[in-house]
Amino acid sequence: MRSVVCPGCGKNTNVNISETGGSTRTKCPHCKREILVKTNREGKIGSVTCTSCLIATACTFAAVSPERSAEELAILREYRDSYFVNLSGGEILLSGYYRDAPQIVRAIQARRDSSEILKMLHKEYITPSINLILANKNTEAFDVYKALMKLLRQNYLKSDNIG
Repeated sequence: MRSVVCPGCGKNTNVNISETGGSTRTKCPHCKREILVKTNREGKIGSVTCTSCLIATACTFAAVSPERSAEELAILREYRDSYFVNLSGGEILLSGYYRDAPQIVRAIQARRDSSEILKMLHKEYITPSINLILANKNTEAFDVYKALMKLLRQNYLKSDNIG
């Protein structure tokens, strides 16, 4: 058993890791998300990813403390539930997000510079969105969301999955 930090909630989680290389999947006992731990041939941990993380979750956990992440994600959830889904076509946009976001996060997390990419996305898109939401500038926050998703779909989705 080895202890790893869950990328979903930021808490330590014990995982029975393969000592010969490969990958191990387990559920975090704290947040119940599935964690994927990849090891090299020597049994050293190469990466720890949350297979169900969405974009905002991955960005906030890469950029800020777990406590601050929880605050930011609560603001974004409230925005989604009170504004975003009530837009004309909002539910369709949201279903597209839920379809594409896991693949986008996996593609980013597969890169060696994933932490830097997620921190940049947090700084350039997530933080400005939160600031706009807090200033009650919901339309402008939505514009930031659209720009973020356009960038991510162009850079991280396979062309046959864009729809």
